[in-house]
Amino acid sequence: DDDDSMGDDDDSMGDDDDSSPPGDDDDSTPDPTPTAGQVWTQVISNNCGMGNCHGSGQGGWNHGGSAANFYSSTVGVGSVDVPSMDLVAAGDSANSYLMHKIDNTQGTVGGAGARMPKNQPALSAADSDLVRDWIDGGAPQ
Repeated sequence: DDDDSMGDDDDSMGDDDDSSPPGDDDDSTPDPTPTAGQVWTQVISNNCGMGNCHGSGQGGWNHGGSAANFYSSTVGVGSVDVPSMDLVAAGDSANSYLMHKIDNTQGTVGGAGARMPKNQPALSAADSDLVRDWIDGGAPQ
């Protein structure tokens, strides 16, 4: 259809809301699922480092100091606090102990301890969402 009315999605620019820059197509493919490397770089290495528990293996988990070790030490690995729950259950953030610790809901699943990161401000919504999106997207490496 060649209708040039507001909101059309048929122009050569792909702009369907006529208020955004050319090429902005609101029903385009969503952002790709974050990777473990992105979660490591943007969240874990900045908040869970050597001085913050897990770089030294405190708290029942050692992220190993790299994205690859973070991945292998969390995805499909049982939690020490709740052995029936994986730290990261790929595709299921609601049943991933890591998210419960970040959200401070660990007590609701039989866990213990403080919210992560411990003794620091809670993660920003953007950082929490990045981890959640990574897990719900299948936790790709």
